[in-house]
Amino acid sequence: MAQNYRYNHAEIMRAAKSGNPIRYRSLYIYPLTVENYELLWGCESALTIRLSTLPVVYAMKSYPEALFAIAMAGEDVVVNGEVVASPNDWKRFITLLCASAHIPLEFVNNSVNFRVDNQDKTKLRAVVLRQITESEDNMESLSVEDLINLRKIIAEMNGRKLPDESENAELAQAENDIRMSGTNVLDFNVDSLLASVARDQRVRIRDLYDWTIYEFELIRAAIDRERRFTVFGIGENSGMVKFPKGNPYPSVFFDKPANISAVINASEFTSRISGAVQATDKLPDNLPVITK
Repeated sequence: MAQNYRYNHAEIMRAAKSGNPIRYRSLYIYPLTVENYELLWGCESALTIRLSTLPVVYAMKSYPEALFAIAMAGEDVVVNGEVVASPNDWKRFITLLCASAHIPLEFVNNSVNFRVDNQDKTKLRAVVLRQITESEDNMESLSVEDLINLRKIIAEMNGRKLPDESENAELAQAENDIRMSGTNVLDFNVDSLLASVARDQRVRIRDLYDWTIYEFELIRAAIDRERRFTVFGIGENSGMVKFPKGNPYPSVFFDKPANISAVINASEFTSRISGAVQATDKLPDNLPVITK
């Protein structure tokens, strides 16, 4: 049963840094590597959906139940003229789950089945996942509670922040709009990001592929912090600029606590731009559904 799994932050962080998997029931769940960076960027908007922004018919459900119901309805969810969820979000979540279990995308259709309620085919009961390793062939029925746990694990293991559903959704969006209002428009793409980090580390782009995404973004944040520490320090020491709340980047090693400065640090910035990246179209179609 799902309640037998004890969420262990330290264990998840060790896996994120080392690249080793954690055991969830009979399954091995791995941190994604830089080779999967584009896949994560394309799918994480589904991972980080805020349920409280959805219509009540979906907001009252759990995360996996809401995504599955939206997929079965087959229509975009539009609120105030904005698409806040789509039928493909369920497919994106399943894709991330399979990638985290090291199930190749071409084998997803043969490795995943969905159990639904006999009376209500839009109601999810479980996801049946088959994971084959060199020494094991495991078939696991993942309940709705399991999927909620796995969403948290996948997000934390890959440096993604899930929304706090206790926050007021409108205030959270307003705060985000204010913080991002002065941001220059940039052309975000994975190739440019990898090339910049590879250049700084004096390695080839393909040499980054085995890094975990968590490790990659720690290095990326360190590069950003070092540059800002240098530039802001020069500006402050020369007297060209003054910071009423103090230099927002006073250390090459550490960020200021988020509640002290209005400047957004690199890791927070990464999580905030996730929804702006277009979803990948390299996902499996016609995922099978079975009834219990």
